[in-house]
Amino acid sequence: MRLLKLLTVALALGLFQGSLEISWSLGGVAPDILLLWVIWLGMKRQTGDALLVAFVGGLVLDSVAPFQPIGLSSLCKVVVAYLPEWAHYILLPENRATGWLVVGIGSLLQQILFLTTVQTLQPGTVWGRTALVETGLLLALNLLVWIPTSFFLSSVKESEFSV
Repeated sequence: MRLLKLLTVALALGLFQGSLEISWSLGGVAPDILLLWVIWLGMKRQTGDALLVAFVGGLVLDSVAPFQPIGLSSLCKVVVAYLPEWAHYILLPENRATGWLVVGIGSLLQQILFLTTVQTLQPGTVWGRTALVETGLLLALNLLVWIPTSFFLSSVKESEFSV
């Protein structure tokens, strides 16, 4: 049953994120709700669940949104899914500041992996001022969405919101 819930969440978030990036965005950038959910699962020490949601949600996102190649978002999100575990491993305290740090580093890491891979496959098409502006906007939007999310999710009991 737990696996079914996780797959349902991953499919729903992948579809939502893909349609969000197509229909509503700020300067071509939308907050990455799927990435924030993956990071939240990791912060709750559910890295296995975060990996599953990142992989399946990333594949669904790539099939909905106009990204090339399919699977690239999934790869980037899977790498970022390990970030909260690494933060716990190096003994960062669990608080909202750690969440902001992980969201900021995760957003930047995802963009660096994404842009570098696209640049490798299609040379000369990605890097430039536009890529830097979009990365900055994505970072700002993710951090802005994380602020109320971290307050809401930290006040909810663990059993109420676990998948």
